[in-house]
Amino acid sequence: GFGRYLGRFVGLTPTAGGLVLLAAVTAVALTGIRRSAVLTTLLSIVQVGGLLYVVTIGLPHLGQADLLGGDGRGWGGVVSAAALVFFAFIGFDEVITLAEEAKDPTRTVPRALLIALGLSSALYMAVAVAAVSVVGAASLAASERPLVDVIDHALGGRGADVVAVFALTATANTTLLCVTAASRLQYGMAVAGALPAPLARVGRRSRAPWVAVLVAGAVAAAFATIGDLAFVASVTDLAVYLVFLAVNGAVLVLRRRRPDAARPFRAPGQVRGVPVTPVLGLLAVLVMIPALDGRALVVGALLCAAGLAAGGLISRARSSPAPRRR
Repeated sequence: GFGRYLGRFVGLTPTAGGLVLLAAVTAVALTGIRRSAVLTTLLSIVQVGGLLYVVTIGLPHLGQADLLGGDGRGWGGVVSAAALVFFAFIGFDEVITLAEEAKDPTRTVPRALLIALGLSSALYMAVAVAAVSVVGAASLAASERPLVDVIDHALGGRGADVVAVFALTATANTTLLCVTAASRLQYGMAVAGALPAPLARVGRRSRAPWVAVLVAGAVAAAFATIGDLAFVASVTDLAVYLVFLAVNGAVLVLRRRRPDAARPFRAPGQVRGVPVTPVLGLLAVLVMIPALDGRALVVGALLCAAGLAAGGLISRARSSPAPRRR
């Protein structure tokens, strides 16, 4: 996605532009969490400003397009779109992954999640309504740079470069978050013995898990060379869906098995002792998984199976008694 927008300014292919971005954010992540957090904050401010700009452009066009299924796909189209666009919401699980870097996480992380989820949902819906109102759903679906097309249509080409800059900022921000969170996830698993120990090595000055950062950047680069954004997003969505199934299922199990456990945050609402929120989460995931691309389901399942196999081998190696020295 970054590479496509970058191609508006420089003569790079989308894949090459994506690899340049990954190299840059990997270098930033290696410097430590403080610089990453400052850069993420600045990029987020620009990103929100860009979304508000698009919403402002679309306001005069409200009512000019059918927002309730004008393409004839109905709820099937809504579910398919939701299954793919869920990729835009994976940043919230990254907040959890980075909880160890936060002060007083049991208090601040739940609040940050709820506030960010509310604001992001409102912004995304407003942008979607504005974009469809300006150029229509069919034109958006066929576009490689939809927001640029929205501005081109509304202002006759003026401001499109500005929107491209906003899009570059947004995708750079997401990529930096992903690489940083992925490295911390690997670090935590390595400390727990679920991944090889070298992934837990940290820099003396930066205190960043530098081996895990490099691995995260390298794996992301491998996926970037595929060049199919929708396919990679669908594979990612499947992995996130499986995580959400596990997390929501764990909430239900723990409410039964450990009802008196200390819970700094407790999901509200329950029916006969069964919390409603995780049940709705499970249902939503089960509805959206079948809407993903078939190839993505196969590749995602193979990757998860490979992860399970690797985890089993590592666990067996750790539990095996060390050979006696003679």
